[in-house]
Amino acid sequence: EERYREVFEGSPMPMWASDVETLAILEVNQAAIAHYGYSREEFLGMTVPDLWDSEERAGYGSNIRERMRRDNVHVLRRHRTRGGRIIDVEVNARRLVVGGRAVWLTLVNDITDRKRAEAALRESEEQFRQLANNIPQAFWITNLGRRETTYLSPAAAGLTGRSMEDLYRDPRNLIRSVHKDDRRDVYEARKRAIQGGYDLTYRVVKPDGSIRWVHGRAFPGRDAAGKAYRIAGIAEDITDRKAAEERLLHLAHYDVLTSLPNRVLFYDRLGQTLAQAKRNQWIVGVLFIDIDRFKNVNDTLGHAVGDKLLQQVAERLKRSVRGGDAVGRLGGDEFAIMLSNLSSAQDASLVAQKIMASFNEPFKLEGADFYVTSSIGVTLYPDDSVEQEVLIKNADAAMYRAKELGRNTYQFYKAEMNARALEVLSLESSLRRALDRDEFILHFQPKAGIAEGGIVGVEALLRWRHPERALVSPPDFMPVPEDTGLIVPVGDWVLQAVCRQI
Repeated sequence: EERYREVFEGSPMPMWASDVETLAILEVNQAAIAHYGYSREEFLGMTVPDLWDSEERAGYGSNIRERMRRDNVHVLRRHRTRGGRIIDVEVNARRLVVGGRAVWLTLVNDITDRKRAEAALRESEEQFRQLANNIPQAFWITNLGRRETTYLSPAAAGLTGRSMEDLYRDPRNLIRSVHKDDRRDVYEARKRAIQGGYDLTYRVVKPDGSIRWVHGRAFPGRDAAGKAYRIAGIAEDITDRKAAEERLLHLAHYDVLTSLPNRVLFYDRLGQTLAQAKRNQWIVGVLFIDIDRFKNVNDTLGHAVGDKLLQQVAERLKRSVRGGDAVGRLGGDEFAIMLSNLSSAQDASLVAQKIMASFNEPFKLEGADFYVTSSIGVTLYPDDSVEQEVLIKNADAAMYRAKELGRNTYQFYKAEMNARALEVLSLESSLRRALDRDEFILHFQPKAGIAEGGIVGVEALLRWRHPERALVSPPDFMPVPEDTGLIVPVGDWVLQAVCRQI
């Protein structure tokens, strides 16, 4: 008896003995006194139901008689301490006969912290499930020891096009979903994941053959010793983002209207080709093409028709060159062509002739046939220059010389063209100032009527009284306003001047 009393008193867990019939507490150990806050005398004046939480008491008492017939009882209860704190306990009671009296020897295990931890864990799991079930990214966890996928979020089914049952039944279906050209990269990335994770973009092929771009990231989970025991990862469908990036890249380097390389990309390709030409001693040709009187098309037919014309011109230019050459739209109605690895200057001449011949066919615009011509300037590397910017400028000068010679022709660059280009530029600046300075004058040429035998009208002829060059003849300056759009304000001036003189 003394030995068992020492065990009873020395137990770190609350214990008491109670009468089987009345449940009056007969003995209590020090652990129970310390845990519940009641004195020994208070305990010995209480019954077990006095410890029950009042809100739960009715439920506990409903089947107590049935439990009383057992020899061992294991139940979960909520008890109230002397200070009013509610604790969750696990109660184990055994029926004993001591000194001819039937008693319950009860051992109590406070599981409040465990219950709180379990509730927190359930809450955490529920939050994780809600997160995993409601976001588009797919989560996965792989156990390295068992070499199996232990968790897959529902989004994995949408990402791969396979059912969750299929993916769990054979986790290799995940890797089988990866595009065959990207599979090796994914394998290598997963090997590296044990050391420090990975960040990889790859393609997934769904059972219907559609391809989706995926951004996958993974990181190792380590135990207390720092050894990786699992890999967790996330995979996100970035197909739409990838398409948007490609569209932005296309917009940055390609002309929206014609889908030809724009000025930036054309200059970049020309620079790369010139670097190759320097190593391989190639001849490179640069052509500038301008559509003759394109402004008339825009002004008379509208910009929408003008855009269709530019698109058709772009197609004809692409058909006029080889696969390794480059065609670009530099802006407006100006196009450029780079001809790589030419045998001689004659090759560039043949391409220019081919382009002009392609313009002989009518352009279909608004259900009607329209004929337009082009002016082409040609320059060669390395004969004319080895500098990219200089070659561009030379081709531009040669193109303007072709326009001066009547359009619908091509011209190779000559050194004196730059001087002429500077002269034209100076002339354009002077013409813009001529309107403000009232430097234009009109000469009137009579028109005689044969039938009437007298003068029936006059023709107004424009002359330019240049402050430094005296009277400038129309053939020397009229092409400039026609090409630059100055012809419109100049024409307005002529009409107003004639009306004032009348």
